[in-house]
Amino acid sequence: MYPSKGGASSAGGFTHLSLSEGQNKQDKFSTDSGAIDSGFHSGQNFSSDNLFSSSSSASVQPEEAPVQVLYQSGSQKQPLEEDSRTFDSGVDLDSSQQNPSSADPMKVDDLCISLRQMQMKSKEQQQALHLMKWEKYFHQNDDGDTYLHLAVIHEATEAVYNLIHAAPRPWLDIQNDIGQTPLHLSVLTGQPKIVRRLMVAGAKTGIRDVEGNTPLHLACLHQRTDCAKELLNPLSQDLEQWNYNGKRCVHIAAETSNIEILRSLVSAGADINSREGKSGQTPLHIAIEYNNEQLVNFLLDECPKLRLEQVTYAGLTAYQLAAIQHNQTLLTGLKSHGAEPLTPPESDYEEEDSEEDEQMSSYYGSNAFGATFPGLSTINVA
Repeated sequence: MYPSKGGASSAGGFTHLSLSEGQNKQDKFSTDSGAIDSGFHSGQNFSSDNLFSSSSSASVQPEEAPVQVLYQSGSQKQPLEEDSRTFDSGVDLDSSQQNPSSADPMKVDDLCISLRQMQMKSKEQQQALHLMKWEKYFHQNDDGDTYLHLAVIHEATEAVYNLIHAAPRPWLDIQNDIGQTPLHLSVLTGQPKIVRRLMVAGAKTGIRDVEGNTPLHLACLHQRTDCAKELLNPLSQDLEQWNYNGKRCVHIAAETSNIEILRSLVSAGADINSREGKSGQTPLHIAIEYNNEQLVNFLLDECPKLRLEQVTYAGLTAYQLAAIQHNQTLLTGLKSHGAEPLTPPESDYEEEDSEEDEQMSSYYGSNAFGATFPGLSTINVA
């Protein structure tokens, strides 16, 4: 297959080569060595025709084509580069060279910013259109009620849900003429699911009506136990707010004798020893004043933070107030739980009454209230 190499005799031996023949042999060897197949398909430059033409021409012109074609040196390198560009890489090299500013990162950033601004403007326009569509439903009537107030009052649940979903958060806290928000009304009408939906949507729980009551105050006052639990779980709020009568939620729950709500308040962290604003009574004082033995037992048994020696503004402890009430059962229960058995102080009103009696007795005598006075006649009222 390959051209025959010189130097072998017909007898199978080797003859000595001259210097010129050795040089020719070396040139031919270097030319033929390039024809060895490496196993790689290298394109049309390494076809069999080229190889044969190169090897056959090597004996005539050993210094020209074979070396230049195989090694791609000098001026023969350019055709290979042109052929290699026929393989498409997916990158437009000419366009990037002709227009280099298209790859400028600053201009790309400006384009991204412009797109974001357009998107923001589009969203703002959509929100503005949305608000314009629903704004009329939150106009207030002569009583200050919106459609959301009225839907809650009439228990139109589906309408309430749609209005809550459409309204921005501040619209959920619109107050009517007596200071009630939709959350107040949902408590008054006993709708715990609406209470939860309003709270999740962002309605404020600490807004007061004209009497200073928050929705939680109203839940305690009207004994809406389910609504109170929704207001207390799991979202947090200020449990120590006074209404305008100076009462916190624990005081109202004690006055209404709602042990379940009071238990929920204590579990949520309400101060069971807080004093109401007018007389300084704690829930324990209120329970004793109402002679509510069941509530007193709950406070003594289930409220470990209960302070038995907390006094009212008049300086009365729970034991002293029970002594004034002459309730022996409560006195025994308080004493068994560690209350100090103090004698109640004399009332200022009792001292004033006794002083007035002494003055009357000294002026009119000991029988002043049963004595008859001259000039006065008996009036028959029968």
